[in-house]
Amino acid sequence: MGESASHLHLVQELAKALADKYCEGNLSRLTIDNVDVTSSGKPPSINGHVPDVYVAPRDNKPEVIGEAKPAQDIEAKRSRMQYEAWLLHAGKVGNCELVVATPWHCVPKAINLFLNLRKRLGLTQVVVHVINNLGDLPR
Repeated sequence: MGESASHLHLVQELAKALADKYCEGNLSRLTIDNVDVTSSGKPPSINGHVPDVYVAPRDNKPEVIGEAKPAQDIEAKRSRMQYEAWLLHAGKVGNCELVVATPWHCVPKAINLFLNLRKRLGLTQVVVHVINNLGDLPR
């Protein structure tokens, strides 16, 4: 399936934000599922789903699962299956965060979706960041 321009832009911004916050210059930890970007490989499949961007854990640094979601995909059935699989993984391994990039006008909807999903799964301790397409990720 071809990726939309919106999705590709979100993936690029997400990768930049994760590299800045989590990689500290060591980009060997970062993998991107995008044919237009060179990285050190493809992200692993986590509970049957491959994220758009992945930061491998190292030296007490968290594992980070990054996903880009255009407006039309945020609440799609496939997206919800991915979120659930990744939240369950994060809850099991402990030191793992989920970062979702979406257009700015969709951030409140995405935050609400994750609040409800974490509560339903009993995983309120799992860290989830929802960032906008401008790459704003809390430090």
